[in-house]
Amino acid sequence: PGDTHQDHATISKIIEKILEQSPNKKIAYKYLVHHHLYPRPKKYAPDLYTLPPISLISFDGGWERLMLSEETENLKQRALKSYKSQLKNPLLKNLLESSIRKNELFAVESLP
Repeated sequence: PGDTHQDHATISKIIEKILEQSPNKKIAYKYLVHHHLYPRPKKYAPDLYTLPPISLISFDGGWERLMLSEETENLKQRALKSYKSQLKNPLLKNLLESSIRKNELFAVESLP
């Protein structure tokens, strides 16, 4: 939803086209990866919750959060530490570390 990275937006559109061909009711759970206002704050803040950018909140669809267990939070932190070269770049470091939060966030949309 609102992903400004062209590759991600393109993949999302391709998947939507494929799903439109199915006669079954579908619900899409979309994960926002790139948006200039997401996530906030762009820093390591593991005690905060991930919230959608205000500009993407509407009455057309909703957002659902998945609360993470302490074990999953720890696993995410360990996985993040494996990105050693990316963590050397201060901008990427802040962006990557800002993904460590108490929850995951999904935009929920019913598809035709």
